[in-house]
Amino acid sequence: MPTKRSLSEALSRAVNRVQSELHVCLPGRVERYDHTQQRADVVPLIRNVYADGQVTEPQVITNVPVVFPRSGGASLTMPVNRGDGVMLHFTDASLDEWLSSGGTVTPDDRRRHDLSDCIAVPGLYSFSGTSPQDNNDDVRLQYDGSEIRLKPGGAVEINASNVTINANVAINGGSLTHNETNVGDTHTHPQGPDSDNNSQQNTGGPQ
Repeated sequence: MPTKRSLSEALSRAVNRVQSELHVCLPGRVERYDHTQQRADVVPLIRNVYADGQVTEPQVITNVPVVFPRSGGASLTMPVNRGDGVMLHFTDASLDEWLSSGGTVTPDDRRRHDLSDCIAVPGLYSFSGTSPQDNNDDVRLQYDGSEIRLKPGGAVEINASNVTINANVAINGGSLTHNETNVGDTHTHPQGPDSDNNSQQNTGGPQ
């Protein structure tokens, strides 16, 4: 008959074994990315340590869906490159059927919180790096030397080498300045549908 201590040890080993195979979330690194389907090959960045002291190296997880904000016909995407940091979330059930067809599905496998069933959210990095945010006041979107800042008080700053706007532009109120000089009442540009019309006319300031 097993002693009370041996039963406790057996239960403890069983719990440890279950916990070692239960995955919730881990930091990861992108190894490959397909932007056409927003899927990546990723590798977890924390080794698995078992109750007996065995340590195993993480293996690459393939075809992981990458999450960006998208809803109501709107979306925000950004480049994803090899070496980028992500947070890996491991799901309650197999994702295989859902990834194939979408909608409400019945899993074809009873596995739970498996390493193969994860999604990746870009942006998780360790404290060993430097944050791209340079203050705690602005909302900042930056890429390759260009940036847009939403500042307290409603101001917007755009810093870029070139800005192309393919749309009609309306300015309601305010002023147009160049090098801190108001040019809203004096600036001119070619006017008229004929591209050969080189006449310059005063467009006037904002009404």
